[in-house]
Amino acid sequence: GKNMDATIKSHTAALLRLNRSCFERAVVHDFIDFESQSHHNTLFDTHALAVQGRTDVEKELYGSVNTLIELIPHEVPIKVVGSNHIDHLTKWLAGKQPSAESYGSLYMWHKLNADYLKHVQNAIKYNEIRRGPLELFTRELYKTYGLQEYAPDFISRREPYYVAGIDISQHGDVAPGGGRGSIGKFAKCGHKLFCGHIHRFVIKAGYWTTATSGPTNPPYVRGYSGMQQGHGLIYSTGSRSTLPFINNFRLGALKF
Repeated sequence: GKNMDATIKSHTAALLRLNRSCFERAVVHDFIDFESQSHHNTLFDTHALAVQGRTDVEKELYGSVNTLIELIPHEVPIKVVGSNHIDHLTKWLAGKQPSAESYGSLYMWHKLNADYLKHVQNAIKYNEIRRGPLELFTRELYKTYGLQEYAPDFISRREPYYVAGIDISQHGDVAPGGGRGSIGKFAKCGHKLFCGHIHRFVIKAGYWTTATSGPTNPPYVRGYSGMQQGHGLIYSTGSRSTLPFINNFRLGALKF
């Protein structure tokens, strides 16, 4: 999203431009942070964000979608994986109307709720695909820019989505069966997976995770941060590799 590390964003853009024909699709985890109104924020977190001008939902959503449009070449299909950070937005929309102190947040609360309720009504009436509030907003913004044919697809957690035999549908926050996600639970589930969520590289049995493109010590982390920066790659053969960045420099790939 908009909080992507600037140096990693630059390296990633260069990587995609130089090897554009090599990428069949891009898979995105934590499309938004939703730090602006996350229910994880304490009163003091919210105050600090407000002082920095970072509590405006409108700015965060537009910034996140625009980052995606600028970063990934339009001809590369994008798959967005459902995550707890996207769920934070949905939970906020289902809650109480925000105060009028931030016009952008108040406006987006009403707009996204109205658009979503209308969409659900039409989807049920006409037996169409039901999409979430963030997906509706993203598709609308792509259409505004004349890029509707390149709008990303949002993947459901409820069924596998395979790329070269690797399931990319799981973020890692929700385990099989609906419980809290963990390394052990996913490693035992019997699928070859490439997940996100824990913001560091893990390889255990068929379970792999990618790292983060954002800061390694965000405000919501309590105590030491074990986060790492980097990407994950899936090859057409089904092999996987990690692409870690150390101190914002691309280190190289570890392939299996």
